[in-house]
Amino acid sequence: MTNYSNLFKEIILSLEIGQFRTIKIGDNIETVKTKEEGNEMHCGNIYMPYIQYFVHFKNKSNEFKLMYLYDNNVIGHIQFSIEYREHSPLSVSLEDLNLITNDFLTFFNENYGEVVEKGKQGLGNKGRESFQVWHFKNEQITLVNHFKPKEKTPSYLQITFAKLV
Repeated sequence: MTNYSNLFKEIILSLEIGQFRTIKIGDNIETVKTKEEGNEMHCGNIYMPYIQYFVHFKNKSNEFKLMYLYDNNVIGHIQFSIEYREHSPLSVSLEDLNLITNDFLTFFNENYGEVVEKGKQGLGNKGRESFQVWHFKNEQITLVNHFKPKEKTPSYLQITFAKLV
């Protein structure tokens, strides 16, 4: 079993396969509200029902974002994001971002099998992105790294768990 960083463990909360932060696609939105209680929350509207949380790491001022999209009170989409922003007290360091990214890559590769899709795309003067996709049962997991122009180190990590259509 891989020894993951404390930051990764604090984000994922459970190493059980098929869930993220002890929440699964298909759970009721009330389950999310109970489990994420105490974190800063913002809600969407009737046209885009979601709950977004800003979660602070223990013993640090850094934060990460979670978004749970739902329909008929059932979670259909979970999105995690974390970023490095120079001179921002809420941002993680580049070292921590790389550590968290590597932990997620290791976890997904060990537990969800082979990557089913991998690629890169240019974003003009905004930089570029690389992505990797895993399938698990009837779900798709997508990990995206965003690179600023001329940078070799990613500045943003986004992971999305969604139902396969």
